Amino acid sequence: MGRTLRELVTCKTIGSVCLIEMDDGRDNRLSRSFCIALTDALKEAFADDAVRLVLLIGNRQGFSVGYALDEISNETAQNALFELVDSLADAPKPVVAAVRGNAFGAGFEIALLCAFRLASPTAQFGFPEVALSLPPGAGATQTLPRLLGASPALALLLDGITVSPDSLGAVVDAEINGDFRSGALRFAQAMAAENLEGVAMADRREGLENPMAFQTDLIAAREARSSDPSVSHDIIKAVECALLLPFHAGLAFEREQFKSSEARPESRGQRHLESQRRLRQRASLNAGLSGDGLERIGVLGQTETAFVIAARLLLCGANVTLFHSKDEAAEDVRFDILDAARSEAEIFGLNQTYERQVADQLTLSEQLEDCATVDMVLDCSDDGGDERERRAVALAGIVPDHASFVSITDQVEELDLTEAFGRVAQSATIWLPNPMLGQSCEFHISRTPDGDLNPVALVQTQALLERLRLFGVSVSQTAGLATTALFLSLLEAAEQIAIGGSAIDTIDRALRGFGVQQGPFELADRVGLDSIRLLMAQSPEKLQVNLPLTYALAKAGEVGLSSQAGFYLYEEDMIGRQNPEAKLELDALRSDAGVNASDEVIVERCLGSLANTGAMLLAEGIVSKPAELDILAVDHLGFKPQTGGPFHSADQHGLLGLRYQLSAGRSDQQPNSHFIDMIKNGMNFNALNAEADGVS
Repeated sequence: MGRTLRELVTCKTIGSVCLIEMDDGRDNRLSRSFCIALTDALKEAFADDAVRLVLLIGNRQGFSVGYALDEISNETAQNALFELVDSLADAPKPVVAAVRGNAFGAGFEIALLCAFRLASPTAQFGFPEVALSLPPGAGATQTLPRLLGASPALALLLDGITVSPDSLGAVVDAEINGDFRSGALRFAQAMAAENLEGVAMADRREGLENPMAFQTDLIAAREARSSDPSVSHDIIKAVECALLLPFHAGLAFEREQFKSSEARPESRGQRHLESQRRLRQRASLNAGLSGDGLERIGVLGQTETAFVIAARLLLCGANVTLFHSKDEAAEDVRFDILDAARSEAEIFGLNQTYERQVADQLTLSEQLEDCATVDMVLDCSDDGGDERERRAVALAGIVPDHASFVSITDQVEELDLTEAFGRVAQSATIWLPNPMLGQSCEFHISRTPDGDLNPVALVQTQALLERLRLFGVSVSQTAGLATTALFLSLLEAAEQIAIGGSAIDTIDRALRGFGVQQGPFELADRVGLDSIRLLMAQSPEKLQVNLPLTYALAKAGEVGLSSQAGFYLYEEDMIGRQNPEAKLELDALRSDAGVNASDEVIVERCLGSLANTGAMLLAEGIVSKPAELDILAVDHLGFKPQTGGPFHSADQHGLLGLRYQLSAGRSDQQPNSHFIDMIKNGMNFNALNAEADGVS
C-alpha cells in the first residue's frame, strides 16, 4: 500500500529552521504524489513567519533518484514536477539541500535549485536518464551552467556520468562528515542565526562571466557531438539559453524541450524497458532476498560460464567453492577466475581488490563431497542432460536438505531432478546463452507435490540472479523456450516474406532500419542453421514453425558462419555477401516472382508474427507479462533499447493492423485465437503489463 502525502514528506520546525524530510520508503522518486507533497511542505514553510530557512534532506537510502519513469509521460505528473521547480526557483526563503546517498536526474536538479547544497563524502550525483534519451526537465540546463560554465556543465549533462562531491566545485557548498543529519542541521541553524539569505539561482552568474569562452565551449560541444542522438543537441541548445535568456525564460525553453524529447518513440521505448527492470529490482528487495541463506555457493565446471559466474559471485561478496577436475592445476583455475573477475569488474564499473577477495572468498576443491558445506550447487559444466542428471544423483545424498541445485545451460532442456534426488528437489534450470552478453535469462523452478513452485528454490534462484546482475524471467515450462519461440517466429516470418518475393538482404536491411542490431537471416547464420534444426527438435509441437529455406541450406551443409556459408557467404573479413546457393534454394521455393515488400510491410509482418507468438506464450502462462518478452528480445535477439522491444513496438504500430498484415501472409502463419481475442477485447500488450503490475 502506498504512503499518504503526509508520510512521503514530513516537516519539523527546530528553532528557525524547518526540517523537511523526504521518505517514500525507497529512493524518493519524484512521482506526482511525491512532488505535490513536497510542494505543499515548502509552501507551508515559506508561509510560516517563525521559519527563516528550510533544510531539505532525504532518507537513509539517498536524496532522490529522479523521475518516476512510469509516470513521466503523464501531463498531470509533469505539471506537479514543474510546480515544484517553480516553488524552489521563486523561494522567498533560502532552501538548503542536504544530499547523502544518490542525487540523480531530477533529484539532482531539485538540489541545484536550492540556495545552498551540503553533501556527505559518499554522495553521488549525475544524470543517468540521458541514456534513456530523456533530457533535464527540472532546471539543470539553466542552473549548472550558472555555477560551472558551459564545458563542465555539458560534461555532466551529456555523458550521464556519476561524480562525487569533490568533483563538483561550486555546486557543493560544504561537505558534512560524521552524523550527517545532525551536521546538516547545525549548518542550517548557524546560517539561520546569521540571517543569511543566500543568492537565488536566477542571480548566480559565476559560470556566465566570460560569454566568449562560453560560446566557444558550445561550438566545440556541437562539433564533438555531431553524430550523437537528438537528445544531446536538445541539451546543448538549452544550455545556450542559460547565457542568452533570463533564468525563467530559459526554464520555459528547457521545459518545452523536455516535453518534446519525452514524447519521442525512442525515449518511451527505453523508459519502458528500464521501468520493468526497476520493478523487478524493487520486487526482489521487497521479498527480502538478503536473507536468502546463500552463505556459500558451489560451482561445478571449468567452462567460461563457470568462471564468469564464480567471478560475479565473488565480486558481490559471496563465498564460492569451485569444483574442478584433478587434471587441472588449482593455480591455473584460480588464475582464470581472477582474470574473469577483472573483466567483469570493468564491465560493471566496480572498484574491487580482486586478489584479496578471491583469496578470502574462493575455495577450490576436487572432491564433490565438499558440496556438503554449500547452500546452493550451480552446475555450469558443458555436459549434456544425462550427465547432469547422473551427477545430481551422486549429489543427492551429499547436498544439505536446505540447498538448491541449479543447472545453468545454453540448451533448451529441462532436468527432472526430483527423481534424481529421490526426494522433493529444490531445483531450477537457468537458460543463459552467454554470460558475457545480455542482461537477462529465463529460469524454470521445480514444483512441490501439490504443483506449486518450490518456494525455497524460487527465493534462492531470484537471489542468485540478483547477485549475478541478471534480469530473470520465470517460465512455466522449459527454460529458454520463450526466447527460442520468438526467434523461430521471427525467422519464419522473414522466410515467408522472402518466399513471397523479397530479397534476403532487403529483409535484413529493413529490420536493421527499424531498430535491430542484425536482421533475422544474419542472426540465424550466427546461431547456426544446424543449431536451429536442433532447437526445432527440442521445441514442443505448439511452437513448431515452417522453415523450408533454413532446412534446405542446412541439408546442403551451408549452416552459417561456422561453414562460411548460410543465408550469406562469408570470406576472411566475415562480412556477409549474397550467397548464390541461398538464392537458388529460394527460387525453388517460390511459385512465382512474387512481390518485393516495402520496408514498412516487412517490419509489420515480422512484428505481427512476434505479437502472435507472444499472445500464445502469455495465454499458455509460459511467461507472466509482455514486458519480460521485450527484455529477452532486446538482450538476446538484438532489438535495440530505443524500440522498447517488439511488443512495445507492436502496440505503437497497432495490433489490428499487424493482424491484417499477418493474415496477408501464408496460411500457416495465420493469427491464433489468443491474438484474435486480445484484439476483440480491446487489449494491447501495455494493458497486459499494467494488469500484471497491478496498475489501474
